[in-house]
Amino acid sequence: MTLSLRTGTLGLALTLGILASASAQDHPAAGLSIPQSSLTPAEHARAIALAEPQAAISNASALHPDNVSARNSPNRVVVTNVQAVGVDKVNERLAVVTSYQYEGNLTINRLVDLNSGRVVEEDRLQNGGARFTNVEHQYARELLMRDERVRRLIEPLQGRETFNFLLTSTPDQNNPMFGKRVVNVLIGTPEGYLTEVPRISINLTDATVVVGPTP
Repeated sequence: MTLSLRTGTLGLALTLGILASASAQDHPAAGLSIPQSSLTPAEHARAIALAEPQAAISNASALHPDNVSARNSPNRVVVTNVQAVGVDKVNERLAVVTSYQYEGNLTINRLVDLNSGRVVEEDRLQNGGARFTNVEHQYARELLMRDERVRRLIEPLQGRETFNFLLTSTPDQNNPMFGKRVVNVLIGTPEGYLTEVPRISINLTDATVVVGPTP
């Protein structure tokens, strides 16, 4: 289906989303002028179903590139945000669903009409930097724990380690990480972050852990 792109409601919603990205990332409505409560749980679920009818991934194992059988599509898609818009209009129930597609490195914004059950507008942005999700956090941790180099590194911590993931990208098309979903890794302990350790990055797109030299 070909969708016409307009600059009205969706453009406003995307502007709010960009402004919100500088705020805390652990709540879908962080920093937005419209509270998350403006969508009921049923409407939240319906918005996702309308925007991603093939079902977005909620199982970390399904994000692995080789685990096609664990998902309903060859594409790996995660929903990164659901935002209500137009709540001041009595007769309209609209929401913008933002998702990230690993294949093609695409951030996809779809404006859905909850009353009519259709997608009104769509916007696609390559290398858009959609926010990191909980299921990706689990996926990244699983990749780390499968890596022998990382396991040796954290062994002295005896399970007290924590991992923080910082989403990163590069504009350099010659960089092997260009166009990939990549996070840098910080290893935390009860006393603070480890500093005298090699640089660790995870290429989530290709399911590879990169351990570099000690800074």
